[in-house]
Amino acid sequence: MSFNIENLYFSAPLPIFITGLVAWLLILLLCIVSLKRSARPGRTGLLELLRLLCATVTVFFLLNPEWRRTVEPAKQPEIIILHDESGSMSTADARLPGQADGSGEVVTRKEVSEAILATEFWKLLEKDGKHRVSVESFSKAPESEDNEASVLAVTDIYSALSDRVEERPDLRAVIMIGDGDWNAREQPAPVAAAQKMRLQDIPLFSVVTGAPKRLPDLDLLAVTAPTYGIVGENVQIPFTIESSLDRDVRTIVRIRDQAGVEKTKNITIPRGSTHYDAILWRLQKEGSSTLELSIPFADGELVEKNNSRRFNIAGRPESIRALIIETLPRWEYRFIRNALSRDPGVDVDCLLLHPQLEEGDGPDYITAFPDKLEELQKYDVIFIGDVGIGEGMLTSEQAELLKGLVENQASGIVFIPGWQGNQFSLLENELGGLLPVVLDEALKSGQEETTDSPLSLTSEGRSSLLTMLGDTEEENP
Repeated sequence: MSFNIENLYFSAPLPIFITGLVAWLLILLLCIVSLKRSARPGRTGLLELLRLLCATVTVFFLLNPEWRRTVEPAKQPEIIILHDESGSMSTADARLPGQADGSGEVVTRKEVSEAILATEFWKLLEKDGKHRVSVESFSKAPESEDNEASVLAVTDIYSALSDRVEERPDLRAVIMIGDGDWNAREQPAPVAAAQKMRLQDIPLFSVVTGAPKRLPDLDLLAVTAPTYGIVGENVQIPFTIESSLDRDVRTIVRIRDQAGVEKTKNITIPRGSTHYDAILWRLQKEGSSTLELSIPFADGELVEKNNSRRFNIAGRPESIRALIIETLPRWEYRFIRNALSRDPGVDVDCLLLHPQLEEGDGPDYITAFPDKLEELQKYDVIFIGDVGIGEGMLTSEQAELLKGLVENQASGIVFIPGWQGNQFSLLENELGGLLPVVLDEALKSGQEETTDSPLSLTSEGRSSLLTMLGDTEEENP
């Protein structure tokens, strides 16, 4: 039973109300009877009045009284529409509203979100001025040409919800448009923010974009090309392809420039996996060039727009600086010197420390080891032949400079041991720690074989620029 006296409201069950009223009337009757029978009406009247007052207070609180006052809010109740702008929204596995039956073009999750926002459906909520609507985004992907970095950026759904609950006292509801993907591992799960909203009676409505499972697709995820390369030389273009097809796919990777010059490579993409590979491209001109890497649309695919990517690479007229240090002009030395001298992309200097003759002199020769670090830093790669530490060869200080060149400048060092065994003296210096093999003390002059030992490159070696002896991978032995 509920009733009120102006702003004073009572809400008590009917049995309690009746019991309280009957008890109060009974106490009132007893007070009157006691007052009439008393020989001292004044003193008895005070006692009975106190008794009646206690009974009245008890019955009053049994009726659960409330004093209610209506306070008009200073601000309108707020409804927030949150839409996800993280990198995962660029995934193409959704269809626009009205095409969820499987027809229509497959678009990205972001395009679906933008189509929903374009309808301005919140205008109905703002009608008659009863609510205030705010449209906000969260976890916006950084602006970067690196698609992989954009996709891997942090998506923090928990903070997007929790911060608004704490900072918006007039918040009444949240509508969130997104794919539900989150990777902010240092934050609690999004369900924790939803529980916080539930405790404050703030409803959360979600509009999910994207397919519940991955669509059949070949996705060219990333092309991690270098920013520049040397004109006339091959540059390696790594790429990543992710397959969600249920079969292996044999396809062709095609790279093409703006002039229409293209190069292809046959690859096999395993089913349901991520395939990492690279293709070689020879830069023909200086300056920036726009290249496009693409794969054909395969049978069973539903998304074609992610089968190609464009990127920029600059061509520079630079050359590799090489230094060859040797003691005797043996066959290996002559082969490397002639090969590098004939390469237009290589500037080679030779230091011949012959044990019986003076230092070599002539074209492409230097007569002494570079004295200053600045002179040594100009070399990108150094070939160390049958040279050690000692009289007429390298000093300990020069060996330490070579080691520092690798550590601080990332220059390369190629060791070419010889039959004199001078390389064993390098083990006593820090430069010896760069030797990639363990030298056999019992065979300092090496070991001769009576039969030929032809060498062949592995599949990784044929595609590596370090061992590229031909113009293409197919021509590489």
